[in-house]
Amino acid sequence: MPSGERIQFGPNVNFLFETHDLSCASPATISRMGMIFLRLIHLFNFKSSLILFSDEDTDVKAVVQSWLSKESDDTRSSTEQYINDYFFEAYNWIIKQNDFVVETTLVGTVLNGLSHLHGVHDKSLFALGLIRGLGGNLNDKTKEAFAREVC
Repeated sequence: MPSGERIQFGPNVNFLFETHDLSCASPATISRMGMIFLRLIHLFNFKSSLILFSDEDTDVKAVVQSWLSKESDDTRSSTEQYINDYFFEAYNWIIKQNDFVVETTLVGTVLNGLSHLHGVHDKSLFALGLIRGLGGNLNDKTKEAFAREVC
């Protein structure tokens, strides 16, 4: 607190701090708050309460491969084929448009796009999931254009 007064919290209280960037944070602030910067390759192998990502270090294909490894064997091969054929092109299209309702990270955008593709084994269901997942955070006009692009 500005006055220097301290507030005691019980052991059951945890805080989670989110930040857009750390451009004004000192090393002491980062270490005191326990912020951890990781390259994306370690994303799914590390457990932490707060992880910060840099969009420059984001490997979209690594995120997709990690997500695919958790898919069931029944649908993994067909989903992987659809992703290779359509997902990356659609992803690049929405990134170029940069017309998001809510600002998000590249990882968040990829994971949103993949969130509607679980268990997809049909091309039309894949297209619908792609429009819902990647297009869900787009403004209305851009979302309509994206749907036309996917179809």
